[in-house]
Amino acid sequence: TRESVMKKQLIAGIIAALSMLSCANDSSDKNQIKKFHNEILGEVSPRSNVSVVYKASVNPQLKADVFIPKNYGEVKRHPVLITFHGGGWTEGLTAYMHNQCWIFSEKGFIAIAPSYRTVNSHSVTPLESIADAKSIIRWVRKNAEALHADPDKIVVSGASAGGHLAASTSMIIGYDDPKDQKDINPIA
Repeated sequence: TRESVMKKQLIAGIIAALSMLSCANDSSDKNQIKKFHNEILGEVSPRSNVSVVYKASVNPQLKADVFIPKNYGEVKRHPVLITFHGGGWTEGLTAYMHNQCWIFSEKGFIAIAPSYRTVNSHSVTPLESIADAKSIIRWVRKNAEALHADPDKIVVSGASAGGHLAASTSMIIGYDDPKDQKDINPIA
């Protein structure tokens, strides 16, 4: 039932938000981190952030601000927080969520504040915004190994319209971007 799905999502979110990973280092992990830095992030260090394109199929492209945790590289996989800005579906900035991202990155999360299409930026409806929210989850899962992220520990949140997007990724079936890889699960 819908209620049991909501309970499972809430429990999973709480567990992921509270859990800290502590896995051993090895040289292949360090090489994977270096590969991600070079191919996607460029030069980064713990406690830094960088903006990356996660969806090039729309114009203008959609970017995500990725916040690197203070213990990046010290553990095998990091949990991920994706947090969507508000703005009434018409506007908004990823910077609205930066404070939350910094807080979670200090706790060991890879924290991500993605942009998404809005009425003012792309002349779309909230349905395209939902597709973008699902796209960023797929992007994280697709790049999980290189990102050093745990694809099974993704938490989504948001403010106002962003909160609706976070809930929609788990509660609304369909409204996927036709260009997304459908074999990658968009539910956090």
